[in-house]
Amino acid sequence: MAELFVTDDRKWEFVRDTVEGRQSPASCSVQDGKIGFHAASVGKRAEPNLKLLSQILRSDEPLPAVAREWLADLFDPDAESEFRVKELSRRARGPGKTGVCHNWDAAAYAEARMELGDRADDPQARDPRPDKYADAVNTAARKFSIQPSAVKAAIKTRRSAQAAHDAIE
Repeated sequence: MAELFVTDDRKWEFVRDTVEGRQSPASCSVQDGKIGFHAASVGKRAEPNLKLLSQILRSDEPLPAVAREWLADLFDPDAESEFRVKELSRRARGPGKTGVCHNWDAAAYAEARMELGDRADDPQARDPRPDKYADAVNTAARKFSIQPSAVKAAIKTRRSAQAAHDAIE
């Protein structure tokens, strides 16, 4: 990519356009801690590039007053800028929460155990008795490696979704 010779004010317009994903005749990138400007344009359907903003803030490049004003606008709720950081919150540690509907396969298995007992796993099983609720929940929790409370919650939401579906028909 060809390096552009541009004025300082104009180069920060290219940075802003690239980060916000606005159409622009030039673009920029960060390489070896320095901002490089390129003749490659930013297209109409470009997405905001917040990763580039984080690279710029971590780079050795000094920030001019134009960039500081722009960053202030990102956090100012009264700014006239299109882009704004709405809310800061702490990231949760550990794996993300799994929605209850992601455990519906465990709920379906538990309900099959409540209906068919051991025959849910093996149609030729000798014990024809269905499992009790607690036994079916615990068996499903062990099989799917989740907590019994997650299976109970999934059964509850699956049943309410099924009831809503049946009401539509």
